Amino acid sequence: MSADGFYEQCWTSDEYARNDDGYMVVRYEGRVVKAHRLSFFLHHGYWPEVARHTCDNGACYNPMHLLDGTQADNVRDAWERGRARPGGCPRLNAGMPDQRQVGKAAYERERQRRIRAGTWVYCTRVAA
Repeated sequence: MSADGFYEQCWTSDEYARNDDGYMVVRYEGRVVKAHRLSFFLHHGYWPEVARHTCDNGACYNPMHLLDGTQADNVRDAWERGRARPGGCPRLNAGMPDQRQVGKAAYERERQRRIRAGTWVYCTRVAA
């Protein structure tokens, strides 16, 4: 730790592109990755399942502010820190197809059908 608090402050930049969720993205080895995940990888030597922000700043890529975890850990963090808001939760909708297997269009058609039928489950979505 340096005297000026370098590792305590969030690392952000306006020079990088952001995805629709507000996360900074960069190109690494020919693919686009979230900057905080890349930072975690470069500092810890492995890719996390989910890189959780202890600072609650999605734009931060300071590796000292990132923890390895699961999506469940990340959602629990959001609830515990008051960052959760109502929204769709596909994981709780039994029988939903895996979007990676059927494609985004087919997944969205099924989701809209369930919304119209009143069977779509709403739970939590992490606030930015």
